Amino acid sequence: MGQRELAYEIKKFKTGYYFLFVVEADSTAVSEFDRIAKINENILRHLIIKVED
Repeated sequence: MGQRELAYEIKKFKTGYYFLFVVEADSTAVSEFDRIAKINENILRHLIIKVED
């Protein structure tokens, strides 16, 4: 989605890169991604959504 202005300043950043990933994975993989995203200082925010079919 590219670089965009953030709705509000996060950790003194006013802009950021937005990405959208659509992935099929089990709950273990999702939990591991969530854990790594929280540790990675380059990721300011992340959101995981489960899509029901």
